[in-house]
Amino acid sequence: MPRHRSGEEPRWLSLFNSIEGRVFGSQEPMVEGFPGAGRSVVRLPVTLRGDRTGVLVVELPTPEPTPESIRELERVARALGHELLVAERDTDHYRVLRRRGRLTLAAEIQWDLLAGRAYECPEYALGAQLEPAYSIRGDNFDWSAGESACCSASPTAWGRASRRPCSPASR
Repeated sequence: MPRHRSGEEPRWLSLFNSIEGRVFGSQEPMVEGFPGAGRSVVRLPVTLRGDRTGVLVVELPTPEPTPESIRELERVARALGHELLVAERDTDHYRVLRRRGRLTLAAEIQWDLLAGRAYECPEYALGAQLEPAYSIRGDNFDWSAGESACCSASPTAWGRASRRPCSPASR
């Protein structure tokens, strides 16, 4: 497991049973107030062009943040999404921290070739969150959107595929 520069082990959080997971999934900020302690914790989604990147956690010295401060923190979270994209051009530090283990060379290539995780237009919205295998056995997914059609596929290592046309009705 990679270590943070401070030497601390990263803390892994579940997407299914944590507040951070709910924020990541809903893409809505959540405020947790602690009136007795005179503070609050705000969790905000970090997103770039529809791609969910993570969750920003901010502790504030007030038990109930104002709507204006929440809007300002949302702007900070959007800016952070842009900065993380730019940083990935110069370093693999953030990419390595997202992983739970080492990847084989083939898995590293597959991670870089995965289709975008999100796309939205007036007719439909696509969203996928996939953590590829740490060693490759051939499973993958892809999607394609054109002027009049959208298609997704999830082939397995055995050559079977689940193909679905995307349509406004399946939204």
